[in-house]
Amino acid sequence: MLPLLTRRDSATLVAMLRPWSVVLVANVLGAAIIGWVIATTVFAPEARIAFAAVAVLTMKGAWAMVMMRGIFAGWIIATMVLYDAFVGHLTANDSHLYDLPGTLGEFPHVVVSSVEGFFRWRVECFCGAVSFLRCCRQS
Repeated sequence: MLPLLTRRDSATLVAMLRPWSVVLVANVLGAAIIGWVIATTVFAPEARIAFAAVAVLTMKGAWAMVMMRGIFAGWIIATMVLYDAFVGHLTANDSHLYDLPGTLGEFPHVVVSSVEGFFRWRVECFCGAVSFLRCCRQS
């Protein structure tokens, strides 16, 4: 992103979007695999119930509100990355200060929320979508 801020041309944009798209696709595929695995019987029913409660929590509210909260979460992380680029390094205290608002505000993160979404999809689709939490207890 930093090169694009200094050179605002299409070649720099394409050069930035190429690795970003690879990382996004890899993260979503990894999220799908992890979501699938945690929905199986690898974990105890109590753990799957806890996972289900978290998955429901991150998807609460209207779609537009979840999207706006996600944008705000991305802005917080982008600020941290830009701060690190200009300062030279982040200390543990700095990173906690940037993570805290996202945690307290329950802001969604694209990769983490993807794991939760794939987990919920796997449970609902393969358990008959009778009841999300009840299905987690049974499987």
